Amino acid sequence: MRYISKKINCTKCGKKKVGSYVKESWCGECVGERRRERNKARRAEKGLPPIGSGRDPKCKKCRTIKEASYVNGSLCRTCKLESEKKRYAKKIAAEGKSPRRKGRNPVCKCGKTKESIKNGFCNACEARRKREYHAKNKDSEVYKLKIAARTTVNRYIRLGRIEKLPCQVCGSNIKTEAHHEDYDKPLDVIWLCRKHHAEIHKA
Repeated sequence: MRYISKKINCTKCGKKKVGSYVKESWCGECVGERRRERNKARRAEKGLPPIGSGRDPKCKKCRTIKEASYVNGSLCRTCKLESEKKRYAKKIAAEGKSPRRKGRNPVCKCGKTKESIKNGFCNACEARRKREYHAKNKDSEVYKLKIAARTTVNRYIRLGRIEKLPCQVCGSNIKTEAHHEDYDKPLDVIWLCRKHHAEIHKA
């Protein structure tokens, strides 16, 4: 028969017991502390650090050291991605769907073939999208400042007063763009490649 304590306070620390620990000898904090100490001792016997998942630091499949974000799983990033691709292929095959294309779709949403596979839209749709964006935002003060800042920078580049610099994040020199932290200061810019420029605006 299980022993049920009738004392209100914890026999170890003296605090009042609450919840399901009312029937126990110790309070929840003391029970948790004892459990943690036991786990640390067990991990020390196995040569593991005091805190962690206890999983093998090496990938179960390829036996390479797992990345920091994958330590609680059994596979490394590469093997996990491969297994997910196989699982997805099996799933869509069972549903009777065709597999995804590699890269971007060569056909625009309007049904026309895009002039460049790298673009998201065909030239006509891209131009229409820009016209709609301009018509929607042309009366906005922020949009006016943005256009004025871009115009100023482009004019100074043409006059040779400003020189394009490599990306301040990755050092790339290909198609760097001027990023404005403050549109009221058009000449105070940070030079970034397209990738890192887009990442800053998405954040």
